[in-house]
Amino acid sequence: MVNIYAKYGEYYDLIYHDKNYEIECSNIEDYFKEFCKIKPKSILDVACGTGGHALIFAKKGYHVTGIDISKVMIEQARKKAENMRLQAIFHVQDMRKIKLNRRFDAALCLFGSIGYMITDWDLLQALKSIRDHLVDGGIFIFDFWPTTSYVTRQRWYTPRKVVKNDITIIRLMKGEFIISKSLLKLEIECYVIKGYRVIDHFTENHLLRVFTITELSHYLVECGFKPLNFFKVDWGGDRVYTFDEVDAATSNACCIALAA
Repeated sequence: MVNIYAKYGEYYDLIYHDKNYEIECSNIEDYFKEFCKIKPKSILDVACGTGGHALIFAKKGYHVTGIDISKVMIEQARKKAENMRLQAIFHVQDMRKIKLNRRFDAALCLFGSIGYMITDWDLLQALKSIRDHLVDGGIFIFDFWPTTSYVTRQRWYTPRKVVKNDITIIRLMKGEFIISKSLLKLEIECYVIKGYRVIDHFTENHLLRVFTITELSHYLVECGFKPLNFFKVDWGGDRVYTFDEVDAATSNACCIALAA
C-alpha cells in the first residue's frame, strides 16, 4: 500500500484539478452542524493526500492534522501549506496505527480511502486507531464504495483526459470486481504529455474493498462508534455530500458516526 501513490501522487493535483474541495468542505461543515454534539475545533484528516480538504479547513480556522501513508503526497501537502502560510500539520503515517498523542473533535477519511483497508483486520485496526484519537462525542465522517453498486458490474474500462496549462494526462482505468472477496481490482495507466511529447508513463495497481452498510455498522460499533446516518455521495452534483438516502444504485456513500 505504501507505493501505490508513488507516481500517481506526483500528478494527483493535476489529475483532480477540477475537484471542488470548497463545496465538499462546506458540505462536511453542514454535517458538523447537523450531527455534532460538540462544535469541532480540531480535525484529523486521515488519508489526507496532498491536503486538498485539510488546507481549506485550516483556512477556515480549524486546527488540522493530516496523515497519509504516501510520503510523496505528504511532501506536497507540506509545501502547499507553507506556500499558503497555513498552520496545518502533516505526517506520514498508516491509518491502522496512528500515533499523534492527542485527540481531535472530528476525523475525516474521504474519497474512498477507507476502501484500502481490504481485510477485516485492516479495517478494525484503522477504526480503533481513529477512535483512539477522537474525544468522546467526536464525529467521524468517511465515504466508501457500496457493494450493491458493483455486484452487477464485473469489469469496466474508463478513459479520462485531463488538460491543465500545457500538460495533458491520459488516464486509462481497468476495473474488475472480485465478488468472492468484495474487492475492486484497479489497473491505472497514465500518460503525461507536454506539447506533442510523452514525458512520463506509468502503471499502478490498486486494490480496494467495497462494503455493505450492515457490515460497516457492525465494525463501527465494535470499535466504539455509534453509526448515525448513511447518505449518498454525488461527485457531479451541486451538493457532493448529500442528505439523500442510499439506494441500490448509489455508487458512493458517506457514513456519519459518533465516538461513543
